[in-house]
Amino acid sequence: YTGPYMDTRFSGPSGKGWPVVLAKRTGQTGSMHQLISDSDITVNDFECPMLAGFVYHSKGTVFNIDPKVGPLLAGAGVKVVTLGSNHITDAGSTGVRQTLQILDANHIAHTGAGLDLTSALAPAVVDVRGVKFGFVGWDDIVGSGAAAPGRPGVAPLTNANVKTSLAAARKQADVVFA
Repeated sequence: YTGPYMDTRFSGPSGKGWPVVLAKRTGQTGSMHQLISDSDITVNDFECPMLAGFVYHSKGTVFNIDPKVGPLLAGAGVKVVTLGSNHITDAGSTGVRQTLQILDANHIAHTGAGLDLTSALAPAVVDVRGVKFGFVGWDDIVGSGAAAPGRPGVAPLTNANVKTSLAAARKQADVVFA
């Protein structure tokens, strides 16, 4: 990481573009894994649906990525991902379903999106030496695909949803992160 730059192809929230990471390969493959390898819990905000037959989009802000990322995250030690983001539904219900399946297959706990509203609000819980850590997340971006009974999507940020997911997390975990 060498700093950010403003991508002015899109207006962004201030009308001046979006800050984008400027990264440069250093030849130090495995440095990130080494950095986080001794952590008890590594949490990732995950905005991209993993989709079989994914397509790289060189223009616009429709995201999806290769399902190979799932095992890479697990191999790097990621234990929890929060999915309550506006882009997790970019590939529709299929993208949400496949992403959840890939995370489950790689034993990565997730919160903030699900197969329905109940599962989207469910906490991700990780046990570290007998202490249970719970994570919850929501999305507040207009246009995101909201989960509903029988419909995959994100957990919308509402007072009722926050209360529901925090109450569930407090029942299951000793420490809760929102």
